[in-house]
Amino acid sequence: MDYYTNHSVHLRVLYAKYGSDMVSAVHARIVSDKLREPWHTDAEVLAIIRDLDRAYRDITVPPSLRI
Repeated sequence: MDYYTNHSVHLRVLYAKYGSDMVSAVHARIVSDKLREPWHTDAEVLAIIRDLDRAYRDITVPPSLRI
């Protein structure tokens, strides 16, 4: 499963409908849920969280401010 693509699409829809506050809240909830999933190894969780955070930053941080 491609977490980056799925999360990015989901957040873009929310951003278009509800704005950045909703995107931030949903992102935080999804990350929190992923951290609680016992069937992933620590390395898998870290990789998933990186993908989720990258998708979140792509939506909420303007390209001119990305490092």
